[in-house]
Amino acid sequence: VGLKTVAEKSKPALIGLPTTGLSETEGTDIHRLVKEFRAAHPEYDGIPVVAVNTPDFTGCLESGYALAVKAIIETVVPADTSRVGQRKKQVNVLAGAHLTPGDLEHIQELVEAFGLRPVLLPDISGSLDGHLTDMAFSPVTVGGTPVTDIAALGESVATLVLGRALYPAADALHERSAVPDFRFDSLMGLDNVDAFVAVLAAISGQAVPARIERQRAQLQDAMVDTHFMLGFARFAIAGDPDLLYGLADLVAGMGCEITAAVAPSKSPVLERVPSAEVKLGDLQDLEKAAREKGADLLIGNSHAADTAKRLGLPLLRAGFPQYDLIGGY
Repeated sequence: VGLKTVAEKSKPALIGLPTTGLSETEGTDIHRLVKEFRAAHPEYDGIPVVAVNTPDFTGCLESGYALAVKAIIETVVPADTSRVGQRKKQVNVLAGAHLTPGDLEHIQELVEAFGLRPVLLPDISGSLDGHLTDMAFSPVTVGGTPVTDIAALGESVATLVLGRALYPAADALHERSAVPDFRFDSLMGLDNVDAFVAVLAAISGQAVPARIERQRAQLQDAMVDTHFMLGFARFAIAGDPDLLYGLADLVAGMGCEITAAVAPSKSPVLERVPSAEVKLGDLQDLEKAAREKGADLLIGNSHAADTAKRLGLPLLRAGFPQYDLIGGY
């Protein structure tokens, strides 16, 4: 009944149907319910329904997000390996949960600088960036990637995978489409961005634009100028695995020391975090480690504000959610 109501009244292009801890505990078979909806209401067969098991008692925001991306691919992208490269300038971008709307805008600009057309999955840059619209009210989300573009991911020349958590989703896309992919655990730090830009140059066959070369030189100058302030500075970082790795790799590249690193769930990428130890836990564990081992700066989402206050440390907000700083997203 709920699916029929949404399809009838809101007329969405796609319906996402994630589970909760309560429905998972009750043993709800979400996929069977979608099949029953399809059988009872064939008139809505044109609206994809993406059902995904995302119990909140396991994993974290990043892992549930990754499952949702994989489910979208398996639901919307046709299993057809004969269409690779039909759209000669189109590049897929599987965007991890650690990327902000601002990050995604910048990534789009980088890809477009090489004469390529990026198709982001998902694209939160136009829906969670905080902007006014002409619509007084919309029953469905604004912005995002059109379903028709998602269905055409198999026609691209390449896929760029941003974040280790999305590797299973990338596997599913490659299996269904045979589009070659390039995978990046992070786009933070010189080495990672250099590798990303090199791949864009190889895909497009174009030289690196002078503007990007200049921005790199500006970054190097900033790194030199701040070396005496950031060298050997002690950082305590809390975040989902991909974000934690990216931030840790970035500050380590600046000569900083990570004295405390905490993630809420396991991931292979945590083995790459440049820290003596990565604790699986929460902000209480971060606070304890930072107090015992010392820290000059704390990096975490807005929930870490009270932790930083108790520790007497400045907080650099990163990750989701950010609700106490305008423009942080």
